[in-house]
Amino acid sequence: MSIARELGKPSVLEEYGLQVTPDALVRISDGLEVRLASYAAWNERVLSNGGNGAMFWLLAGRDTERGGSYQDYDRFSVYRGDRTADLLSGFAQRFAQRAPACSNAAASASPSPSPFVRVRRVRVSAFGFRPDQG
Repeated sequence: MSIARELGKPSVLEEYGLQVTPDALVRISDGLEVRLASYAAWNERVLSNGGNGAMFWLLAGRDTERGGSYQDYDRFSVYRGDRTADLLSGFAQRFAQRAPACSNAAASASPSPSPFVRVRRVRVSAFGFRPDQG
Protein backbone atom coordinates (compact mmCIF):
# COMPACT_ATOMS: atom_id res chain seq x y z
CA MET A 1 0.00 0.00 0.00
CA SER A 2 2.92 2.34 0.55
CA ILE A 3 3.89 2.06 -3.13
CA ALA A 4 0.32 2.82 -4.17
CA ARG A 5 0.32 5.92 -1.94
CA GLU A 6 3.68 7.01 -3.35
CA LEU A 7 2.28 6.73 -6.89
CA GLY A 8 -1.01 8.40 -5.96
CA LYS A 9 -3.00 5.25 -6.74
CA PRO A 10 -5.67 3.60 -4.62
CA SER A 11 -5.08 0.17 -3.13
CA VAL A 12 -7.86 -2.36 -2.79
CA LEU A 13 -8.04 -5.88 -1.40
CA GLU A 14 -10.19 -7.66 -3.93
CA GLU A 15 -11.96 -10.93 -4.51
CA TYR A 16 -10.99 -12.47 -1.21
CA GLY A 17 -13.03 -15.09 0.55
CA LEU A 18 -13.23 -18.14 2.76
CA GLN A 19 -15.60 -21.00 2.16
CA VAL A 20 -18.16 -22.06 4.72
CA THR A 21 -20.29 -25.19 4.93
CA PRO A 22 -24.06 -24.78 4.73
CA ASP A 23 -26.58 -27.26 6.13
CA ALA A 24 -29.68 -28.53 4.29
CA LEU A 25 -31.54 -25.30 5.16
CA VAL A 26 -28.66 -23.20 3.73
CA ARG A 27 -27.60 -22.01 7.18
CA ILE A 28 -23.86 -21.95 7.82
CA SER A 29 -22.98 -24.99 9.89
CA ASP A 30 -19.19 -24.83 9.80
CA GLY A 31 -16.47 -22.24 9.15
CA LEU A 32 -18.32 -19.07 10.09
CA GLU A 33 -16.17 -18.04 13.06
CA VAL A 34 -12.94 -18.47 11.07
CA ARG A 35 -14.46 -16.49 8.19
CA LEU A 36 -15.60 -13.65 10.46
CA ALA A 37 -12.26 -13.41 12.26
CA SER A 38 -10.31 -13.48 8.99
CA TYR A 39 -12.50 -10.94 7.20
CA ALA A 40 -12.30 -8.62 10.21
CA ALA A 41 -8.51 -8.93 10.40
CA TRP A 42 -8.00 -8.43 6.65
CA ASN A 43 -10.32 -5.42 6.42
CA GLU A 44 -8.85 -3.85 9.55
CA ARG A 45 -5.36 -4.23 8.15
CA VAL A 46 -6.28 -2.65 4.81
CA LEU A 47 -8.10 0.21 6.54
CA SER A 48 -5.40 0.89 9.13
CA ASN A 49 -2.66 0.87 6.48
CA GLY A 50 -4.36 3.44 4.27
CA GLY A 51 -6.12 1.12 1.85
CA ASN A 52 -9.10 2.44 -0.05
CA GLY A 53 -11.43 -0.52 -0.09
CA ALA A 54 -12.01 -4.24 0.03
CA MET A 55 -14.19 -6.37 -2.23
CA PHE A 56 -15.05 -9.85 -1.00
CA TRP A 57 -16.24 -12.75 -3.12
CA LEU A 58 -19.34 -13.17 -3.43
CA LEU A 59 -22.40 -11.09 -2.61
CA ALA A 60 -25.44 -13.16 -3.52
CA GLY A 61 -28.96 -11.88 -4.02
CA ARG A 62 -32.41 -13.04 -4.96
CA ASP A 63 -32.91 -15.49 -7.81
CA THR A 64 -35.92 -13.96 -9.53
CA GLU A 65 -36.38 -16.86 -11.97
CA ARG A 66 -36.51 -19.62 -9.36
CA GLY A 67 -37.51 -17.60 -6.30
CA GLY A 68 -35.53 -17.61 -3.11
CA SER A 69 -31.85 -16.82 -2.77
CA TYR A 70 -29.15 -17.31 -5.36
CA GLN A 71 -27.65 -20.78 -4.91
CA ASP A 72 -24.32 -20.89 -3.10
CA TYR A 73 -22.46 -22.90 -5.74
CA ASP A 74 -18.95 -22.41 -4.36
CA ARG A 75 -19.65 -21.85 -0.62
CA PHE A 76 -18.25 -18.30 -0.70
CA SER A 77 -21.63 -16.51 -0.90
CA VAL A 78 -22.59 -13.73 1.48
CA TYR A 79 -26.29 -12.91 1.84
CA ARG A 80 -27.90 -9.72 3.08
CA GLY A 81 -28.66 -9.97 6.77
CA ASP A 82 -26.24 -12.78 7.59
CA ARG A 83 -23.41 -12.28 10.07
CA THR A 84 -20.77 -11.93 7.35
CA ALA A 85 -22.80 -9.24 5.58
CA ASP A 86 -23.29 -7.38 8.85
CA LEU A 87 -19.55 -7.43 9.55
CA LEU A 88 -18.66 -6.25 6.05
CA SER A 89 -21.33 -3.53 6.14
CA GLY A 90 -19.63 -2.03 9.19
CA PHE A 91 -16.31 -2.01 7.37
CA ALA A 92 -17.89 -0.45 4.28
CA GLN A 93 -19.10 2.45 6.45
CA ARG A 94 -15.65 2.84 7.97
CA PHE A 95 -13.98 2.84 4.55
CA ALA A 96 -16.42 5.51 3.38
CA GLN A 97 -15.36 7.70 6.31
CA ARG A 98 -11.64 6.95 6.56
CA ALA A 99 -10.27 5.64 3.27
CA PRO A 100 -7.94 8.15 1.59
CA ALA A 101 -9.75 8.08 -1.75
CA CYS A 102 -13.09 8.75 -0.05
CA SER A 103 -11.65 11.48 2.17
CA ASN A 104 -9.98 13.20 -0.78
CA ALA A 105 -13.15 13.08 -2.85
CA ALA A 106 -15.24 14.53 -0.02
CA ALA A 107 -12.70 17.29 0.73
CA SER A 108 -12.43 18.49 -2.85
CA ALA A 109 -15.08 21.04 -3.84
CA SER A 110 -14.30 20.64 -7.54
CA PRO A 111 -12.51 17.36 -8.11
CA SER A 112 -9.75 17.44 -10.68
CA PRO A 113 -9.32 14.47 -12.97
CA SER A 114 -6.92 11.77 -11.93
CA PRO A 115 -3.55 11.89 -13.70
CA PHE A 116 -3.95 8.12 -14.17
CA VAL A 117 -7.28 8.22 -15.99
CA ARG A 118 -7.66 9.36 -19.56
CA VAL A 119 -11.07 9.96 -21.08
CA ARG A 120 -11.49 9.79 -24.79
CA ARG A 121 -14.86 10.57 -26.28
CA VAL A 122 -15.82 8.48 -29.27
CA ARG A 123 -19.01 8.92 -31.23
CA VAL A 124 -20.74 5.57 -31.75
CA SER A 125 -23.60 4.92 -34.15
CA ALA A 126 -26.73 2.99 -33.22
CA PHE A 127 -25.12 -0.10 -34.78
CA GLY A 128 -22.19 -0.10 -32.33
CA PHE A 129 -19.36 1.10 -34.55
CA ARG A 130 -17.71 4.45 -35.04
CA PRO A 131 -18.70 6.28 -38.22
CA ASP A 132 -15.04 6.46 -39.30
CA GLN A 133 -14.73 2.64 -39.22
CA GLY A 134 -17.15 2.15 -42.09
